[in-house]
Amino acid sequence: MTSQALSRLYASGGEEVLLHTLEIDTGGTSIYRRLWLVQSFEDITAMVDGAQRTFTACAMELSLPPSDSEGTQSVQFTVCNIDGSVQRYIREASDWYSGDNRAGTFPCLRYRGYLASDLTAPAAGPFEFYINTVACTSRSATITATYADILNTSWPRGRYKSTDYPGLIYAS
Repeated sequence: MTSQALSRLYASGGEEVLLHTLEIDTGGTSIYRRLWLVQSFEDITAMVDGAQRTFTACAMELSLPPSDSEGTQSVQFTVCNIDGSVQRYIREASDWYSGDNRAGTFPCLRYRGYLASDLTAPAAGPFEFYINTVACTSRSATITATYADILNTSWPRGRYKSTDYPGLIYAS
């Protein structure tokens, strides 16, 4: 759902500025679990789910998926990594995928768009993406993510478990 102010911004531009924010949730249990970033020159403090969060200013680039019939809708986020802070979080997310540390939740990204004049609620989003691949260099970190985690989805979705179907314990 798009707010009226965001619709006005898309239609006419004007003096309003859309701030792109990114929350990197590594899914781990360490103190480096979440990183809050904003595409800006200055840090901002915005409301996220009723709590104030400080987003660190950084260079960020977003590339949307191509419009085709392949079925994969991957989005690429490129984030500045000059000080090495992003790499620390990415390392924890890669530990989750390698099976070294499966505690915590699934690593994901959350995108929110805030209007510079109203930081009390996101004007766009939140949109949640699941991290597929990560490539880190000394200058940037490129994260490829998708809307739905198709590869880690079980099929068939309904599983027969003894907790749901007690008669399975006696089946031979």
